[in-house]
Amino acid sequence: MSMWTTRRPQPASLSIGCFGSYPFRLHRRLQPFIRRYLGDTGGFRHANTTSEVLAIAAELLSFGLEPAVLAGEIFSSHPLNYLRFLGHSLNKLKTALDERLVWVSVSLADYGQFGVDPDRHDYLIDHIRSVDTAEIAIVFRETSAGEIRIGFRAKEADVGALARRFGGGGHRLASGATVAGDLGGKLPKRL
Repeated sequence: MSMWTTRRPQPASLSIGCFGSYPFRLHRRLQPFIRRYLGDTGGFRHANTTSEVLAIAAELLSFGLEPAVLAGEIFSSHPLNYLRFLGHSLNKLKTALDERLVWVSVSLADYGQFGVDPDRHDYLIDHIRSVDTAEIAIVFRETSAGEIRIGFRAKEADVGALARRFGGGGHRLASGATVAGDLGGKLPKRL
């Protein structure tokens, strides 16, 4: 089994291969890896969900993991303050190009208003990308004074190339970058 391919969810696939030779149950030790694997594949909904990915997931189940419990914790369990923050953020949603481009900018003040840690909530982009007409979704997150993290997601366009233009990386359909600047500046317009 190859430890690195471009089609596997990353970085979870690097770590999961290490457990294949262990004969004992690693339930608790594997939870962080399956959590990452579920997250990387969007609960097995994204283009990086291949037969190999599903075979690895099946192997992980043999260690006694409970996927329904883990998926519930990852995708269906958020503090109330995060849901309020989500509603506030979605109200700020902007669109262009006949709603094929959607984006939102979230400031430190937004995070502070709802008591949400800007470093812990990457799920906002999953809601933004769910706009039915969206081909590209972008989230601008001010994570500290003068620093903006940009998350890119696409249905088909190469947003990895876009992220690299800003010094970031990732792959064709999901990528990101961290840039200096502030949300009141021209950064969203430059894109």
